[in-house]
Amino acid sequence: MALETIAGITNVTVSASTGAVVLSVVSGTARLSGFNRETKTGASGVHGRKKMPMPGRITVECHTSPTFSIADTRDWDDVAVQAVTAAGTIYTLIGGIVGDMPELDMVEGTFTLEFEGDCEEIV
Repeated sequence: MALETIAGITNVTVSASTGAVVLSVVSGTARLSGFNRETKTGASGVHGRKKMPMPGRITVECHTSPTFSIADTRDWDDVAVQAVTAAGTIYTLIGGIVGDMPELDMVEGTFTLEFEGDCEEIV
């Protein structure tokens, strides 16, 4: 049986009003949109559950480059993010916002972008 590619090269593209940017990916994660479920308990036992909507998230650790300005991410509002994994799975996030302003690790040349919005998986 041949081994299948399940990990490795990942490509991430951000489409903003200022144009598309291909990120230099170091690592990344994706969380699909859905619901957060929580059991509610009290002194008398289990009372029920709570179900709340949860936004999707794509988090990408990137290397900086001379052609990319971290300051440009301040204007990224309502962006689309597409992540294509080595296994061929595509994650799309639409209506995305960038969370906290990223911090640059000046020694390693890395920064992390966290996008929240409606995230779906395309197999």
